[in-house]
Amino acid sequence: MDSAMISDKRGTLVVVAGPTGSGKTEVGVELARRLGAPIISTDSRQVFRGMAVGTAQPSAEQQAAALHYFIADREVSDDYNAGRFEAEALELLDRLFVTHDYVLAVGGSGLYIDALCHGFDALPPAEPALRAQLEARLREEGLGSLLEELRRFDPVYYESVDRSNPSRVLRAVEVCIQTGRPYSEQRSGEPRERPFRILKIGIKVGREELYGRIDRRVDGMLASGLEEEARRLWPLRGLNALMTVGDRLLGYAVENFHLPLFVAGLWSRLRFPVAGTVGFFALFFLYALSQDGRQPWRNLWPGTLFSLAAWMALSFCYSVYVDNFAHYSILYGSIGTAIVLLIWLYMSSVVLIMGAEFNGTLISLRKERTA
Repeated sequence: MDSAMISDKRGTLVVVAGPTGSGKTEVGVELARRLGAPIISTDSRQVFRGMAVGTAQPSAEQQAAALHYFIADREVSDDYNAGRFEAEALELLDRLFVTHDYVLAVGGSGLYIDALCHGFDALPPAEPALRAQLEARLREEGLGSLLEELRRFDPVYYESVDRSNPSRVLRAVEVCIQTGRPYSEQRSGEPRERPFRILKIGIKVGREELYGRIDRRVDGMLASGLEEEARRLWPLRGLNALMTVGDRLLGYAVENFHLPLFVAGLWSRLRFPVAGTVGFFALFFLYALSQDGRQPWRNLWPGTLFSLAAWMALSFCYSVYVDNFAHYSILYGSIGTAIVLLIWLYMSSVVLIMGAEFNGTLISLRKERTA
């Protein structure tokens, strides 16, 4: 880019990006204070009202220290997306750069950062009737139905799309239906020139420190009313604003095996009781097969229950130990994962043997009592 083009640009957009819990908000507020700059949030969920705790919106003190935009200025029911954000943010920047040399963009939504810095292709806006129809299909028939339609409309984009992301799949099908052309043909992928300079700052934090920060953040969220906020939003869980976080395994099952969405939701609520029940019967039959002869169930269930409870408690305690006290990755590098796994397998085998021994001791005692 030549100097004439650079000189024509007015103002600098300073983008602060990084993983969750890396301290983007704190860094952004401090930079804004020093530069006398306002902040545009590039977080796709902080824009909504009623989600302050779960989305970690800037505190009242932080918002008082620097002027923020796109924070809690939309209703959760609004159909807001990166395309609308791009248009509104660019219009806002035109006004802000009249009175400011710097504007900060702070947030962790990569799609919103790309929209602001590089732009999107000119795709048609959503038609409300068609969008409602596709959303109804998503709820009733599952993601697999829309994926099958996308494969038929645009096999090229089907191969590259994130197939566990309902929003992207729905949007691609929507554009195909509206235009009658494959979605992939309408995406140039070429960045658009912006009338301002862009400076990107990436925050990098060590994994252990980052995990510690996230743990402390979640504890703080719970203390600040995260559960109450989640309960209040639960009836609205079908809205687009609340459909960004999902179980990847469930998404894969919904996509590839046409698992109905209500089954996926049911599994999310019942997976731990179901796993415990399956584990109990698996251990029960294992101990039954290991006996010399056929034993009544009353001789097998005590050791089974003991083994299952001990294994679950041991696994929980070991995970706490590994996360907070052990440093295998520092001592052994990437092989530390294998060491952690081998130790856990060894302890699990000891628990299984103890359960069998427990059953054997009870059987011997009953035989002595009846002799």
